[in-house]
Amino acid sequence: TCIFAEWQCDGTHDCSSGSDEFGCDYIQTCTEQGLWQCNDGRCISPTWLCDGDNDCTNAEDETIDNYRQCDGAQFTCSDGSCIPTSWVCDAFNDCSGGEDESNCGGEACSASQYQCTSGSCISSDWVCDNENDCLDGDDETN
Repeated sequence: TCIFAEWQCDGTHDCSSGSDEFGCDYIQTCTEQGLWQCNDGRCISPTWLCDGDNDCTNAEDETIDNYRQCDGAQFTCSDGSCIPTSWVCDAFNDCSGGEDESNCGGEACSASQYQCTSGSCISSDWVCDNENDCLDGDDETN
C-alpha cells in the first residue's frame, strides 16, 4: 500500500503494520503526545497496554509491568482497566471479571463515609448533594 511521503514519520501509524513510523526521529516524544513508547520506538495508545493484543513487535505492551496505573479516585480491575471508586460495590459488574462487586457484603464504611442500602460506601460529602450516588438514590432521601 502506498501512502503520501509526508505521512511517513509523522507520529501516526498510517500503515497497519506501523512501518511508516519505524526508525523515525520524532520531533515530539511519545510521552509528549500522551502515548506509550515501545522499545522499537513505536508509539501506541496507553489503552492498548495489557489489552490482549500484541501492539509492540516483542509484545512488551502485554507484560504485567505495563499495567495501566489508575489514579487515587479509581479502582483497578484485574484486566488493568480503571473505574471510578463510586462504581465499586454498586451492584453492577463494571470490571470484566466482576471483582468490583466481590467482597462487598458487610464491609463497614469509615466515619467519613455513608453506607448505601446496597452496601456500598460513598463519601459523606455526597449525601444530599442533588446527585444520586447510591444505586437506589438513598443518599438523596430525607
